[in-house]
Amino acid sequence: MTDLERRIDRYFARDFRSNMSVTILQDTLGLILLVAVSACGVKPVLAPLDTFHSECTIPSDSAAIPDTISVVLTDPIDQPGTFWETWSDHHLVVGHLYETLITVDCTGGIHPGLAASWSADPEDRRWTFILRRDARFWDGSPVRAVDVQRSLMDSGAGISAIDSIAVSDDRTVIVFANESTVNFPFVLAAPSFTVSKARQASGLIQGSGPYRLASSESPPSGPSTYTLKPTAYSAKKKPVLQYIESAARDERDLLIGDVDLLVTSDPTVLDYARRRNQYSVVPLPWDRTYILLSATRVSDILSGHQTKELPQSFLDSLARDAVRRDARGHLPPAWFDRPLACMDRTQTRPQSNYSGGKADEIRRVLYDRTDPVARQLSERIVALGNTGPNSSTKTDAVGAVIPGINENPGALRAYGASHEEMEQSLALGSDFAYIVAQSLRSTDACIDAENLLRRAPWLSPLGRRLRQGLVPLVDTRQNLIVRTGIFALTFDWFGNIRIDSGSTEK
Repeated sequence: MTDLERRIDRYFARDFRSNMSVTILQDTLGLILLVAVSACGVKPVLAPLDTFHSECTIPSDSAAIPDTISVVLTDPIDQPGTFWETWSDHHLVVGHLYETLITVDCTGGIHPGLAASWSADPEDRRWTFILRRDARFWDGSPVRAVDVQRSLMDSGAGISAIDSIAVSDDRTVIVFANESTVNFPFVLAAPSFTVSKARQASGLIQGSGPYRLASSESPPSGPSTYTLKPTAYSAKKKPVLQYIESAARDERDLLIGDVDLLVTSDPTVLDYARRRNQYSVVPLPWDRTYILLSATRVSDILSGHQTKELPQSFLDSLARDAVRRDARGHLPPAWFDRPLACMDRTQTRPQSNYSGGKADEIRRVLYDRTDPVARQLSERIVALGNTGPNSSTKTDAVGAVIPGINENPGALRAYGASHEEMEQSLALGSDFAYIVAQSLRSTDACIDAENLLRRAPWLSPLGRRLRQGLVPLVDTRQNLIVRTGIFALTFDWFGNIRIDSGSTEK
Protein backbone atom coordinates (compact mmCIF):
# COMPACT_ATOMS: atom_id res chain seq x y z
CA MET A 1 0.00 0.00 0.00
CA THR A 2 1.40 3.42 -1.00
CA ASP A 3 1.52 6.54 1.16
CA LEU A 4 -1.57 7.96 -0.57
CA GLU A 5 -3.54 4.75 -0.06
CA ARG A 6 -2.48 4.58 3.60
CA ARG A 7 -3.41 8.22 4.10
CA ILE A 8 -6.92 7.80 2.71
CA ASP A 9 -7.38 4.41 4.35
CA ARG A 10 -6.41 5.84 7.74
CA TYR A 11 -9.02 8.55 7.36
CA PHE A 12 -11.86 6.16 6.59
CA ALA A 13 -10.68 3.81 9.35
CA ARG A 14 -11.05 6.54 11.99
CA ASP A 15 -13.51 6.08 14.82
CA PHE A 16 -14.53 9.35 16.39
CA ARG A 17 -17.48 7.82 18.17
CA SER A 18 -15.37 6.82 21.19
CA ASN A 19 -15.14 10.55 21.97
CA MET A 20 -18.88 11.11 21.90
CA SER A 21 -22.09 10.02 23.53
CA VAL A 22 -23.64 7.93 20.75
CA THR A 23 -26.69 5.72 20.87
CA ILE A 24 -27.64 3.39 18.05
CA LEU A 25 -31.40 2.94 17.91
CA GLN A 26 -33.75 0.87 15.78
CA ASP A 27 -36.90 2.24 14.20
CA THR A 28 -39.16 1.24 11.34
CA LEU A 29 -36.87 2.87 8.81
CA GLY A 30 -33.63 1.24 9.97
CA LEU A 31 -30.65 2.10 12.11
CA ILE A 32 -30.30 5.71 13.18
CA LEU A 33 -27.57 7.65 14.91
CA LEU A 34 -28.40 9.94 17.82
CA VAL A 35 -25.99 12.71 18.73
CA ALA A 36 -27.51 15.33 21.02
CA VAL A 37 -25.76 18.62 20.27
CA SER A 38 -27.25 21.77 18.73
CA ALA A 39 -26.22 23.33 15.43
CA CYS A 40 -25.19 26.83 14.51
CA GLY A 41 -23.65 28.17 11.34
CA VAL A 42 -24.03 30.29 8.25
CA LYS A 43 -27.20 30.51 6.17
CA PRO A 44 -26.74 29.94 2.43
CA VAL A 45 -29.34 29.85 -0.31
CA LEU A 46 -31.48 26.74 0.09
CA ALA A 47 -32.51 26.13 -3.52
CA PRO A 48 -29.91 24.16 -5.52
CA LEU A 49 -28.02 26.10 -8.18
CA ASP A 50 -27.14 24.76 -11.62
CA THR A 51 -23.68 26.29 -12.00
CA PHE A 52 -20.91 27.50 -9.73
CA HIS A 53 -20.67 31.25 -9.16
CA SER A 54 -18.21 32.94 -11.51
CA GLU A 55 -15.99 33.83 -8.53
CA CYS A 56 -15.48 30.08 -7.98
CA THR A 57 -14.47 29.12 -11.52
CA ILE A 58 -11.48 29.51 -13.80
CA PRO A 59 -12.66 29.00 -17.39
CA SER A 60 -10.76 27.27 -20.16
CA ASP A 61 -9.74 29.10 -23.34
CA SER A 62 -9.53 25.88 -25.32
CA ALA A 63 -12.12 23.40 -26.54
CA ALA A 64 -9.45 20.70 -26.77
CA ILE A 65 -9.07 18.32 -23.84
CA PRO A 66 -5.50 17.55 -22.76
CA ASP A 67 -4.64 13.87 -22.41
CA THR A 68 -2.91 14.38 -19.05
CA ILE A 69 -2.84 17.15 -16.46
CA SER A 70 0.17 17.28 -14.15
CA VAL A 71 -0.55 18.33 -10.55
CA VAL A 72 2.09 18.96 -7.87
CA LEU A 73 1.61 17.85 -4.25
CA THR A 74 3.85 20.00 -2.07
CA ASP A 75 2.85 18.59 1.34
CA PRO A 76 4.17 15.14 2.43
CA ILE A 77 1.32 12.66 2.32
CA ASP A 78 2.35 10.31 5.12
CA GLN A 79 1.96 12.51 8.22
CA PRO A 80 0.28 11.72 11.52
CA GLY A 81 -3.01 13.26 12.47
CA THR A 82 -6.45 13.75 11.03
CA PHE A 83 -6.61 13.45 7.26
CA TRP A 84 -8.42 16.70 6.56
CA GLU A 85 -6.57 18.77 9.15
CA THR A 86 -2.93 17.91 8.58
CA TRP A 87 -2.61 17.09 4.87
CA SER A 88 -3.03 20.46 3.15
CA ASP A 89 -3.04 18.96 -0.36
CA HIS A 90 -6.16 16.86 0.25
CA HIS A 91 -8.19 19.54 -1.54
CA LEU A 92 -6.36 18.68 -4.78
CA VAL A 93 -7.09 14.95 -4.60
CA VAL A 94 -10.12 13.96 -2.57
CA GLY A 95 -12.74 15.96 -4.47
CA HIS A 96 -11.97 13.90 -7.57
CA LEU A 97 -12.33 10.57 -5.75
CA TYR A 98 -15.22 11.04 -3.33
CA GLU A 99 -18.50 12.95 -3.12
CA THR A 100 -20.78 14.41 -0.46
CA LEU A 101 -24.56 14.67 -0.62
CA ILE A 102 -24.33 18.40 -1.30
CA THR A 103 -21.68 20.66 -2.84
CA VAL A 104 -21.20 24.28 -1.78
CA ASP A 105 -19.33 26.73 -3.99
CA CYS A 106 -16.85 29.27 -2.65
CA THR A 107 -19.57 31.92 -2.18
CA GLY A 108 -21.89 29.61 -0.20
CA GLY A 109 -24.18 28.64 -3.09
CA ILE A 110 -25.61 25.12 -2.73
CA HIS A 111 -25.34 22.60 -5.60
CA PRO A 112 -26.32 18.95 -6.06
CA GLY A 113 -23.74 16.32 -5.17
CA LEU A 114 -24.78 12.73 -4.68
CA ALA A 115 -28.22 14.12 -3.94
CA ALA A 116 -30.08 15.28 -7.04
CA SER A 117 -32.75 17.01 -4.96
CA TRP A 118 -33.84 17.54 -1.38
CA SER A 119 -36.75 18.91 0.61
CA ALA A 120 -37.67 19.68 4.20
CA ASP A 121 -40.76 19.57 6.34
CA PRO A 122 -42.33 22.92 7.39
CA GLU A 123 -40.22 23.00 10.56
CA ASP A 124 -36.93 22.36 8.71
CA ARG A 125 -36.26 19.37 10.96
CA ARG A 126 -36.85 16.38 8.64
CA TRP A 127 -34.75 16.52 5.48
CA THR A 128 -35.28 14.12 2.59
CA PHE A 129 -32.49 13.62 0.03
CA ILE A 130 -33.06 11.81 -3.28
CA LEU A 131 -29.87 10.31 -4.73
CA ARG A 132 -28.89 10.68 -8.40
CA ARG A 133 -29.95 7.73 -10.52
CA ASP A 134 -26.51 7.55 -12.15
CA ALA A 135 -24.49 7.64 -8.89
CA ARG A 136 -22.08 4.70 -8.92
CA PHE A 137 -18.98 3.56 -7.12
CA TRP A 138 -15.79 2.88 -9.07
CA ASP A 139 -16.68 -0.81 -9.50
CA GLY A 140 -20.00 0.11 -11.14
CA SER A 141 -22.26 -0.78 -8.21
CA PRO A 142 -24.95 1.82 -7.49
CA VAL A 143 -24.67 4.17 -4.55
CA ARG A 144 -27.56 3.25 -2.27
CA ALA A 145 -29.20 5.14 0.55
CA VAL A 146 -27.78 2.64 3.07
CA ASP A 147 -24.25 3.52 1.85
CA VAL A 148 -24.94 7.17 2.65
CA GLN A 149 -26.47 6.27 6.02
CA ARG A 150 -23.47 4.13 7.01
CA SER A 151 -20.96 6.75 5.83
CA LEU A 152 -22.62 9.52 7.83
CA MET A 153 -22.82 7.30 10.89
CA ASP A 154 -19.13 6.46 10.60
CA SER A 155 -18.38 10.19 10.47
CA GLY A 156 -19.67 10.56 14.01
CA ALA A 157 -17.33 13.38 15.04
CA GLY A 158 -18.98 15.77 12.65
CA ILE A 159 -22.67 15.09 13.22
CA SER A 160 -23.36 17.80 15.78
CA ALA A 161 -26.29 18.98 13.68
CA ILE A 162 -27.85 15.53 13.21
CA ASP A 163 -30.34 13.79 15.45
CA SER A 164 -30.90 10.68 13.35
CA ILE A 165 -30.43 9.12 9.92
CA ALA A 166 -32.74 6.65 8.19
CA VAL A 167 -33.62 5.27 4.75
CA SER A 168 -36.94 4.50 3.10
CA ASP A 169 -35.73 3.00 -0.22
CA ASP A 170 -32.54 2.63 -2.24
CA ARG A 171 -32.47 6.29 -3.31
CA THR A 172 -34.01 8.09 -0.34
CA VAL A 173 -32.09 9.21 2.74
CA ILE A 174 -33.98 10.87 5.58
CA VAL A 175 -31.95 12.97 8.00
CA PHE A 176 -33.46 14.53 11.12
CA ALA A 177 -31.82 17.75 12.30
CA ASN A 178 -31.42 18.47 16.00
CA GLU A 179 -32.87 21.93 15.56
CA SER A 180 -34.87 23.78 12.93
CA THR A 181 -32.35 25.18 10.44
CA VAL A 182 -32.67 25.99 6.74
CA ASN A 183 -28.89 25.75 6.30
CA PHE A 184 -28.83 22.04 7.06
CA PRO A 185 -27.76 20.91 3.54
CA PHE A 186 -24.75 23.19 3.90
CA VAL A 187 -23.60 21.20 6.94
CA LEU A 188 -23.69 17.93 4.97
CA ALA A 189 -21.32 19.36 2.35
CA ALA A 190 -18.41 19.28 4.81
CA PRO A 191 -15.47 17.04 3.77
CA SER A 192 -16.02 14.81 6.82
CA PHE A 193 -19.28 13.64 5.23
CA THR A 194 -17.78 11.99 2.13
CA VAL A 195 -19.64 8.87 1.07
CA SER A 196 -17.79 5.61 0.44
CA LYS A 197 -18.56 1.97 -0.17
CA ALA A 198 -18.41 -0.43 2.77
CA ARG A 199 -14.84 -1.44 3.59
CA GLN A 200 -13.56 -4.43 1.63
CA ALA A 201 -10.72 -6.83 2.46
CA SER A 202 -8.13 -4.94 0.43
CA GLY A 203 -7.68 -1.95 -1.85
CA LEU A 204 -8.54 1.72 -1.52
CA ILE A 205 -11.92 2.60 -0.06
CA GLN A 206 -14.19 3.06 -3.06
CA GLY A 207 -15.79 6.41 -3.78
CA SER A 208 -18.28 7.70 -6.33
CA GLY A 209 -16.21 10.57 -7.72
CA PRO A 210 -15.42 10.90 -11.43
CA TYR A 211 -11.89 9.52 -10.90
CA ARG A 212 -10.31 6.41 -9.40
CA LEU A 213 -6.76 5.73 -8.27
CA ALA A 214 -5.27 3.77 -11.18
CA SER A 215 -1.64 3.45 -10.12
CA SER A 216 0.96 4.79 -7.71
CA GLU A 217 4.72 4.57 -7.55
CA SER A 218 7.04 5.40 -4.64
CA PRO A 219 10.59 4.74 -5.86
CA PRO A 220 13.50 4.70 -3.36
CA SER A 221 14.90 7.80 -5.02
CA GLY A 222 12.83 10.42 -6.80
CA PRO A 223 9.32 11.72 -6.22
CA SER A 224 6.29 9.54 -5.66
CA THR A 225 3.65 9.70 -8.38
CA TYR A 226 -0.06 8.90 -8.36
CA THR A 227 -2.28 8.47 -11.41
CA LEU A 228 -6.02 9.09 -11.32
CA LYS A 229 -8.04 7.95 -14.31
CA PRO A 230 -11.67 8.72 -15.13
CA THR A 231 -14.11 6.04 -14.10
CA ALA A 232 -15.95 4.15 -16.78
CA TYR A 233 -19.14 5.80 -15.55
CA SER A 234 -17.97 9.42 -15.78
CA ALA A 235 -20.48 11.54 -17.71
CA LYS A 236 -17.74 13.46 -19.51
CA LYS A 237 -14.56 12.63 -21.30
CA LYS A 238 -11.81 13.72 -18.90
CA PRO A 239 -8.01 13.90 -18.87
CA VAL A 240 -5.81 11.64 -16.78
CA LEU A 241 -4.56 13.35 -13.58
CA GLN A 242 -0.88 12.78 -12.81
CA TYR A 243 0.13 13.80 -9.27
CA ILE A 244 3.77 14.38 -8.38
CA GLU A 245 4.85 14.57 -4.75
CA SER A 246 7.57 17.18 -4.46
CA ALA A 247 7.97 17.99 -0.77
CA ALA A 248 11.78 17.90 -0.98
CA ARG A 249 12.10 19.85 -4.25
CA ASP A 250 12.19 23.54 -5.10
CA GLU A 251 8.79 24.33 -6.58
CA ARG A 252 10.35 26.79 -9.03
CA ASP A 253 12.21 23.91 -10.68
CA LEU A 254 8.88 22.16 -11.28
CA LEU A 255 7.47 25.19 -13.07
CA ILE A 256 10.26 24.95 -15.64
CA GLY A 257 8.87 21.57 -16.70
CA ASP A 258 5.38 20.48 -17.68
CA VAL A 259 3.52 21.19 -14.43
CA ASP A 260 -0.06 22.35 -15.02
CA LEU A 261 -1.33 22.97 -11.50
CA LEU A 262 0.30 23.88 -8.20
CA VAL A 263 -1.10 25.31 -4.96
CA THR A 264 1.36 27.25 -2.81
CA SER A 265 1.68 30.16 -0.42
CA ASP A 266 5.42 30.60 -0.94
CA PRO A 267 5.95 34.22 -2.10
CA THR A 268 9.18 33.33 -3.93
CA VAL A 269 7.41 30.70 -6.02
CA LEU A 270 4.46 33.01 -6.67
CA ASP A 271 6.74 35.81 -7.89
CA TYR A 272 8.53 33.33 -10.14
CA ALA A 273 5.23 32.10 -11.63
CA ARG A 274 4.02 35.64 -12.31
CA ARG A 275 7.08 36.21 -14.50
CA ARG A 276 6.27 33.18 -16.68
CA ASN A 277 3.66 33.90 -19.35
CA GLN A 278 2.25 30.38 -19.44
CA TYR A 279 1.00 30.56 -15.84
CA SER A 280 -1.69 32.50 -14.03
CA VAL A 281 -1.70 33.08 -10.27
CA VAL A 282 -5.13 33.07 -8.61
CA PRO A 283 -5.63 33.81 -4.88
CA LEU A 284 -7.90 31.27 -3.22
CA PRO A 285 -10.36 32.21 -0.43
CA TRP A 286 -8.94 32.84 3.04
CA ASP A 287 -9.13 29.40 4.62
CA ARG A 288 -7.07 29.26 7.81
CA THR A 289 -6.71 31.37 10.93
CA TYR A 290 -4.13 31.11 13.71
CA ILE A 291 -4.99 31.64 17.35
CA LEU A 292 -2.97 31.76 20.55
CA LEU A 293 -4.13 29.80 23.58
CA SER A 294 -2.76 30.61 27.03
CA ALA A 295 -3.58 29.03 30.38
CA THR A 296 -2.82 32.32 32.14
CA ARG A 297 -5.43 34.16 30.05
CA VAL A 298 -8.04 31.50 30.80
CA SER A 299 -7.26 31.72 34.53
CA ASP A 300 -7.69 35.48 34.46
CA ILE A 301 -11.08 35.17 32.76
CA LEU A 302 -12.28 32.55 35.23
CA SER A 303 -11.14 34.83 38.06
CA GLY A 304 -13.39 37.60 36.77
CA HIS A 305 -10.73 39.84 35.22
CA GLN A 306 -11.47 41.84 32.08
CA THR A 307 -9.58 40.75 28.97
CA LYS A 308 -8.16 42.84 26.17
CA GLU A 309 -7.73 42.13 22.47
CA LEU A 310 -4.73 42.77 20.27
CA PRO A 311 -5.37 45.92 18.19
CA GLN A 312 -5.96 45.45 14.47
CA SER A 313 -2.83 47.48 13.68
CA PHE A 314 -0.77 44.97 15.66
CA LEU A 315 -2.37 42.02 13.84
CA ASP A 316 -1.76 43.64 10.46
CA SER A 317 1.91 44.24 11.25
CA LEU A 318 2.22 40.65 12.51
CA ALA A 319 0.89 39.35 9.20
CA ARG A 320 3.09 41.70 7.19
CA ASP A 321 6.37 41.40 9.11
CA ALA A 322 6.37 37.98 10.77
CA VAL A 323 4.60 35.69 8.31
CA ARG A 324 6.32 34.88 5.03
CA ARG A 325 3.12 33.77 3.37
CA ASP A 326 -0.04 35.38 1.98
CA ALA A 327 -1.47 36.59 5.30
CA ARG A 328 -3.60 39.32 6.86
CA GLY A 329 -4.37 40.33 10.43
CA HIS A 330 -7.38 38.28 11.54
CA LEU A 331 -10.75 39.58 10.40
CA PRO A 332 -14.12 38.12 11.44
CA PRO A 333 -16.05 36.02 10.86
CA ALA A 334 -14.35 32.83 11.99
CA TRP A 335 -16.39 30.17 13.75
CA PHE A 336 -15.41 31.57 17.16
CA ASP A 337 -16.64 35.05 16.22
CA ARG A 338 -20.23 33.74 16.09
CA PRO A 339 -22.60 33.27 19.04
CA LEU A 340 -22.15 29.83 20.61
CA ALA A 341 -25.41 29.03 22.38
CA CYS A 342 -24.41 25.37 22.36
CA MET A 343 -21.68 26.16 24.91
CA ASP A 344 -24.36 26.39 27.60
CA ARG A 345 -24.41 22.60 27.69
CA THR A 346 -20.64 22.16 27.84
CA GLN A 347 -19.61 20.14 30.89
CA THR A 348 -17.02 21.60 33.23
CA ARG A 349 -13.72 19.77 32.86
CA PRO A 350 -10.38 19.92 34.66
CA GLN A 351 -8.55 23.19 34.33
CA SER A 352 -5.07 23.61 32.89
CA ASN A 353 -2.13 21.83 34.51
CA TYR A 354 0.11 24.84 33.88
CA SER A 355 1.65 25.80 37.24
CA GLY A 356 3.14 29.15 36.24
CA GLY A 357 6.70 27.96 36.61
CA LYS A 358 9.57 29.27 38.70
CA ALA A 359 11.21 32.61 38.04
CA ASP A 360 14.14 31.06 36.16
CA GLU A 361 12.20 28.22 34.50
CA ILE A 362 11.98 27.98 30.71
CA ARG A 363 8.45 28.55 29.47
CA ARG A 364 7.47 27.21 26.07
CA VAL A 365 5.19 28.48 23.33
CA LEU A 366 4.37 25.33 21.40
CA TYR A 367 3.57 25.05 17.69
CA ASP A 368 3.25 22.26 15.14
CA ARG A 369 6.76 21.83 13.80
CA THR A 370 5.45 20.99 10.31
CA ASP A 371 3.65 24.36 10.07
CA PRO A 372 5.95 27.23 9.03
CA VAL A 373 3.34 29.92 9.75
CA ALA A 374 2.84 28.65 13.30
CA ARG A 375 6.62 28.68 13.78
CA GLN A 376 6.95 32.25 12.52
CA LEU A 377 4.15 33.47 14.78
CA SER A 378 5.54 31.64 17.79
CA GLU A 379 9.00 33.10 17.26
CA ARG A 380 7.63 36.64 16.98
CA ILE A 381 5.46 36.32 20.10
CA VAL A 382 8.42 34.88 22.02
CA ALA A 383 10.70 37.69 20.84
CA LEU A 384 8.22 40.30 22.07
CA GLY A 385 7.71 38.52 25.38
CA ASN A 386 11.43 38.19 26.04
CA THR A 387 12.07 41.92 25.72
CA GLY A 388 10.29 42.59 29.01
CA PRO A 389 7.56 45.08 29.90
CA ASN A 390 7.48 48.72 28.80
CA SER A 391 9.92 48.12 25.92
CA SER A 392 7.57 49.16 23.13
CA THR A 393 3.90 49.53 22.32
CA LYS A 394 3.95 46.03 20.76
CA THR A 395 5.41 44.35 23.87
CA ASP A 396 2.87 46.20 26.01
CA ALA A 397 0.04 45.05 23.73
CA VAL A 398 1.17 41.41 24.02
CA GLY A 399 1.60 41.74 27.79
CA ALA A 400 -1.91 43.11 28.20
CA VAL A 401 -3.43 40.20 26.29
CA ILE A 402 -1.30 37.29 27.58
CA PRO A 403 -0.87 37.63 31.35
CA GLY A 404 2.65 36.90 32.58
CA ILE A 405 4.36 36.82 29.20
CA ASN A 406 6.67 39.73 30.09
CA GLU A 407 7.43 38.65 33.66
CA ASN A 408 10.67 36.74 33.07
CA PRO A 409 12.51 38.24 30.09
CA GLY A 410 14.58 35.64 28.29
CA ALA A 411 12.71 32.65 29.75
CA LEU A 412 10.34 32.13 26.82
CA ARG A 413 11.15 29.60 24.09
CA ALA A 414 9.41 28.79 20.82
CA TYR A 415 9.21 25.01 20.59
CA GLY A 416 8.30 23.02 17.49
CA ALA A 417 6.48 19.94 18.72
CA SER A 418 5.62 16.72 16.93
CA HIS A 419 1.94 15.99 16.43
CA GLU A 420 1.92 13.66 19.44
CA GLU A 421 3.79 16.12 21.68
CA MET A 422 1.52 18.97 20.67
CA GLU A 423 -1.70 17.07 21.33
CA GLN A 424 -0.52 15.65 24.66
CA SER A 425 0.55 19.05 25.99
CA LEU A 426 -2.52 20.79 24.59
CA ALA A 427 -4.80 18.25 26.27
CA LEU A 428 -3.24 19.03 29.65
CA GLY A 429 -2.53 22.71 29.13
CA SER A 430 0.88 22.07 30.63
CA ASP A 431 2.83 24.65 28.61
CA PHE A 432 2.68 28.43 28.75
CA ALA A 433 1.01 29.01 25.38
CA TYR A 434 0.14 27.40 22.05
CA ILE A 435 -0.19 28.58 18.46
CA VAL A 436 -3.05 26.62 16.90
CA ALA A 437 -4.47 26.69 13.35
CA GLN A 438 -8.23 26.70 12.82
CA SER A 439 -10.31 26.50 9.67
CA LEU A 440 -12.08 29.62 8.43
CA ARG A 441 -14.38 27.49 6.28
CA SER A 442 -16.90 26.35 8.86
CA THR A 443 -20.38 24.91 8.43
CA ASP A 444 -21.22 24.54 12.11
CA ALA A 445 -19.52 26.68 14.75
CA CYS A 446 -20.49 24.23 17.47
CA ILE A 447 -18.69 21.39 15.70
CA ASP A 448 -15.53 23.48 15.58
CA ALA A 449 -15.94 24.47 19.23
CA GLU A 450 -16.36 20.83 20.24
CA ASN A 451 -13.28 19.81 18.28
CA LEU A 452 -11.16 22.50 19.95
CA LEU A 453 -12.46 21.60 23.43
CA ARG A 454 -11.72 17.95 22.75
CA ARG A 455 -8.11 18.91 22.06
CA ALA A 456 -7.88 21.47 24.90
CA PRO A 457 -10.46 20.50 27.56
CA TRP A 458 -9.09 23.13 29.97
CA LEU A 459 -10.88 25.73 27.84
CA SER A 460 -14.23 24.12 28.62
CA PRO A 461 -14.97 25.96 31.91
CA LEU A 462 -15.16 29.18 29.88
CA GLY A 463 -18.51 28.09 28.44
CA ARG A 464 -20.02 30.93 26.44
CA ARG A 465 -16.92 32.99 27.21
CA LEU A 466 -14.80 30.72 25.00
CA ARG A 467 -14.23 33.54 22.50
CA GLN A 468 -12.63 35.64 25.25
CA GLY A 469 -10.10 32.89 25.88
CA LEU A 470 -8.87 32.83 22.29
CA VAL A 471 -6.37 35.34 20.90
CA PRO A 472 -6.78 35.55 17.10
CA LEU A 473 -3.59 36.44 15.23
CA VAL A 474 -3.57 36.11 11.44
CA ASP A 475 -5.51 34.57 8.55
CA THR A 476 -3.78 32.85 5.64
CA ARG A 477 -4.69 31.62 2.18
CA GLN A 478 -3.15 29.64 -0.63
CA ASN A 479 -2.64 30.69 -4.24
CA LEU A 480 -3.30 28.64 -7.32
CA ILE A 481 -0.66 28.52 -10.04
CA VAL A 482 -2.35 27.16 -13.16
CA ARG A 483 -1.25 26.76 -16.76
CA THR A 484 -3.29 29.40 -18.54
CA GLY A 485 -6.31 28.45 -20.58
CA ILE A 486 -5.97 24.71 -21.20
CA PHE A 487 -8.51 23.43 -18.66
CA ALA A 488 -11.25 24.77 -16.40
CA LEU A 489 -11.28 24.66 -12.61
CA THR A 490 -13.85 25.07 -9.87
CA PHE A 491 -13.22 25.49 -6.16
CA ASP A 492 -15.71 25.10 -3.36
CA TRP A 493 -16.35 26.51 0.11
CA PHE A 494 -13.87 24.11 1.71
CA GLY A 495 -11.04 24.77 -0.74
CA ASN A 496 -11.52 21.60 -2.78
CA ILE A 497 -10.22 22.21 -6.31
CA ARG A 498 -11.76 20.20 -9.12
CA ILE A 499 -10.52 20.01 -12.67
CA ASP A 500 -13.58 20.57 -14.80
CA SER A 501 -12.20 19.84 -18.24
CA GLY A 502 -14.12 17.57 -20.55
CA SER A 503 -16.74 17.29 -23.22
CA THR A 504 -20.20 15.89 -22.78
CA GLU A 505 -19.29 12.98 -25.06
CA LYS A 506 -17.45 9.92 -23.81
